Amino acid sequence: MNLVKWRKSPNPSHASACLAFAAMLGVAGSVCAQSTAFGPMQVVGQIEAPAINESSGLAAARAPGNEGLFWTHNDSGDKPRLFLIDGTGELQAEYQVDAPFATDWEDIASFELNGEPYLLVGDVGDNAHKRQRVTLWLIPEPSFDPDRQSAFPLKMEPLRRIDFTYADGPKDCESIAFDPASNNIVIVTKVDPRRLPVGYAGVYFLPLPAESSSGLDEPIVVERAANLSLRITVGMDIAPDSRRAIVATYGDAWLYTRNENQSWVDAFQQAPEQIALGPRGQSEAIAFDAKGESIYLTAEGVGKPFWRVPRVERE
Repeated sequence: MNLVKWRKSPNPSHASACLAFAAMLGVAGSVCAQSTAFGPMQVVGQIEAPAINESSGLAAARAPGNEGLFWTHNDSGDKPRLFLIDGTGELQAEYQVDAPFATDWEDIASFELNGEPYLLVGDVGDNAHKRQRVTLWLIPEPSFDPDRQSAFPLKMEPLRRIDFTYADGPKDCESIAFDPASNNIVIVTKVDPRRLPVGYAGVYFLPLPAESSSGLDEPIVVERAANLSLRITVGMDIAPDSRRAIVATYGDAWLYTRNENQSWVDAFQQAPEQIALGPRGQSEAIAFDAKGESIYLTAEGVGKPFWRVPRVERE
């Protein structure tokens, strides 16, 4: 385990600062327990590739040969493509995804199913709340061999298209994850405080379908299962142990922990732990590493830092 040693120092101003920030996000004051599981955010590199100009989603690579690498993609306005970067943010490969559209890609998840690695790309953004169906792309994760694959972009073929809609009307969403314990896709919506009535981020579960959508058939209808005590959610991930979920906002991140016999519905309704993050600009991507130890983050724009929040070793 790649851990750092860290002792928590008392911070008298933390409680008042937390309450002020929580009020801005629409977070209940009871969520302000600060996590002691992670140390300070560190810059580990920069994402300098001009093609990666709006990193909006991030996921740890899991395929053999991809150890220590990450997948990312741009926000709306780009073509359907994925980028493979290393642990310092340096571009390793670009893949063109054989998808007919990329309306508003907002997040990406990675996971293993029956021993095989997969990526799940969420074309789920909807600032105007007008999309009657949104789409997920299930893609087998390829192994990258730099000695054999040097001509970019490489090709990537989706295995499954998954169209869904919300039972309670169109929603904006920037956060998807996959729960390996239940094989459920977890969807967390984003609330714009300027839109009335102002509520809280909703949690929806979508069992991984066995068949692909055609684009012409009826989308799968997902029901709201829980509410988070957050509003402006911009990214998420679930650790490989299926016990921890991290949800990012434009400020800090929030860690939800599930007990062994507890459902995610119950866990998401508990007070999360706050993971304090520094200023990051327009930062909308967050992911655990492949072992579920450290947390990584990116921001939109060329030449932006690649951040790591290390898990700490208690003394």
